[in-house]
Order: sequence, then structure tokens, then C-alpha cells
Amino acid sequence: MNRNTLQGSWKQIKGNVKNKWGKLTDDDLEQASGNFDVLVGSLQKRYGLERQAAEKQLDEFISAIDTRSMENKSQGTASVGDDQNLNKPQMPTAGRDERFNRSQNNPVSGDKSLSNKERHV
Repeated sequence: MNRNTLQGSWKQIKGNVKNKWGKLTDDDLEQASGNFDVLVGSLQKRYGLERQAAEKQLDEFISAIDTRSMENKSQGTASVGDDQNLNKPQMPTAGRDERFNRSQNNPVSGDKSLSNKERHV
């Protein structure tokens, strides 16, 4: 993705932009509509950045999305629109491991030394 294609993918990455630069308002994002220069202006305004610094941050952001998108395509997984999921916390595996361990140590499965009450607790 480059500056020119930012506008074409705007709907897919707008949420990522909002997550990265939380000071941007919904109006800022709506006005930008994927236009690189307008978005740079909003970054300057909300974050007090020089134009060159705002352009650099936005270019790096676009490049990172492009890299993830290309990796995902080569692996046959998520698309640019799915990049929003990268910001979401992953489900911890502890819950799944505990359920697995409980099923192996389940007193109902064969431990005859426990009473009926204890088995159904």
C-alpha cells in the first residue's frame, strides 16, 4: 500500500488509524477519507507535529500495514480489513489448558474411591 492506495483501502484501515492516533476525532477521520495530506494535517493539529514528522509517522504506519497485509496474503490468512484484529488481545490459553487438565483428572471418569456426592461437585 502506498499513499495513493490509502484512499482506496480507507474503510478497512480507518479503525487502525483511530487506534494508533486516539486524539483524532471521528470528524478528522471522516474529513480525511483516506487522503494522505488531509490526514497529515489532522495529525499535525491534534499532536502538534511538524509536517515532516507527521508524514514520516503516517508513511511508517502505511508501510507496516502493507507488510502485514503481504505476509497474510502469502500465508493465505487475513486481509487488510482483518488488521483490526491485530490490536485485539488474544484469548489466553490458560482456560483451555485448565479444561484439558480437569478432564484428565475428573473423579467421575473412574475414581471409585469417592462417594456419589463428591463425584458430582
